[in-house]
Amino acid sequence: MDRYFIKVLLPLKTPWVPWYYASEPLSVGTFVKVMLSGRKYTGVVCQSGEPQGVDYSKIRSILSVERLYPPVTEEELKLWDFISTYYLCDPGEVYKAAYPALRVEENRAAQVEKLRERLARLQDSIKERLAKKENNRRLSDSVTSRLLDKQVEIQNAIDLLCRQAPAPAAKAPAQKPILLQGSKRMQTYIDAIAAQLKDGRQVLVLSPEKAFCSKMETELREVFADKLHCVYADSGTSARGKASVALRRAESVVVIGSRSAIFLPFTNLSLVIIDEEQDPLYKQNEPSPRYHGRDCAIMLASIHSASVMLGSSFPSLESISNCAKGKYQLRQLEGQEGEFTLIDIGAERGKNGMIGPLSRKLIAQIKACKGRVLLIRGYERAEELAQQIQQLELKAEVLTLAELKRQDCTDVELIALLSADAFADQEDFRADEKAIGLCHQLLGLTPRLTVQARVPQRWSLDRSHDQLLQERKLFGFPPYTRLVHTVDKETGKVVDKAFLAQDKSLNTKKKELARKLHQGHYLDVDPA
Repeated sequence: MDRYFIKVLLPLKTPWVPWYYASEPLSVGTFVKVMLSGRKYTGVVCQSGEPQGVDYSKIRSILSVERLYPPVTEEELKLWDFISTYYLCDPGEVYKAAYPALRVEENRAAQVEKLRERLARLQDSIKERLAKKENNRRLSDSVTSRLLDKQVEIQNAIDLLCRQAPAPAAKAPAQKPILLQGSKRMQTYIDAIAAQLKDGRQVLVLSPEKAFCSKMETELREVFADKLHCVYADSGTSARGKASVALRRAESVVVIGSRSAIFLPFTNLSLVIIDEEQDPLYKQNEPSPRYHGRDCAIMLASIHSASVMLGSSFPSLESISNCAKGKYQLRQLEGQEGEFTLIDIGAERGKNGMIGPLSRKLIAQIKACKGRVLLIRGYERAEELAQQIQQLELKAEVLTLAELKRQDCTDVELIALLSADAFADQEDFRADEKAIGLCHQLLGLTPRLTVQARVPQRWSLDRSHDQLLQERKLFGFPPYTRLVHTVDKETGKVVDKAFLAQDKSLNTKKKELARKLHQGHYLDVDPA
């Protein structure tokens, strides 16, 4: 029997990828069933050829080929390899993140199998009727005709599920990523998406979390209707399955999703939009792979030769730095942000300007408002705050920051952060950048924003990107270096930091750090 050797990527945390053999040549990307350490796994063929430095007698045969599973594309495998290499994780961990439990593929395979069984039964029934008709000319032709029509219908359904995308037409070389700065970005997004759909292409729109995905879906659904798919971490197998089928067929669609949407099987991707690109929620912390959704989306676009559009009211310093280096194009949008008030809690307390957690200035603002007022609590307890508001006879709603992001803010006149310091980690060198970014983000939701803080300078909107970058450069922080944390797996605490130079030796130095890791620790790479 001929043996064709293949490397099979398994959904496991292993630094090595095992070799197997098959009785027939298999293409890279094919799903196969294998046995490892007494357990069955569904793996992906990632390499074929002659093994080097491996004992051939220990190479085992695959159990079966999963022919009903659509193969993993070459572009998907390239993205997996980048994530594994850049973020210092095992390839199997990336595969597991990209195809969680293989539920989408299992559902599709079950659908095809069920349709084939129905088709077989129908074909038997047609043969039986045709045989009877030879002996009985009076047998109704209409029944046989309906069965034949049903046979065609089922076969078409099977073909639709199994159809793979044709080779995409050639695309013009992608331009530099465009960074949109401003709060009025939606119409620019819509125009760019419409142009790509007109050419029959696919578009990925990333948003940092489910709440933002839902808001964006509402706005885009009005324009793109059934061409829109919304996929985020907990959107369910059905939504992910429908999007995957459409993408594999190279249908012209728009996919809105959180960071995990980068793992979808795009076949004709021509535009990637990353909204609120500065948001820290793009960073995956647990479990591994600990990747950054924004940076991986940019790599995904590069693999597909797709264009990139990033958007933010206050872009990350990394993106502004990339504009200064000529890697990105900066496009500032018109649009006036709302009124901003910064209140120093310490100074107000010193002159009796605070009543509990509320400053007298904020109380006056609330009383002057005719629209909705949202108070975002930090350190305050909800019950005590509600009691304080009732005593002062104020009309205001109390929310957490997470709850605010799920709110419809169309009729909100004022948003106030009561103890803003609760939303800034003082040990994080990005604390000032995140604080200012949050203020700009909230100003996109309301005409008036008030921030109460004990460290007011951190929240001052007078500080520019240039000032913040100068501070980073002075202390040797990213984006002028690349920061790699050594983290304790049990506690999640950072036990060591390494600032690596931004040059060609970066990956080599990261690997050296990985080799020196103690058991129970892992490396976490800072966003690029």
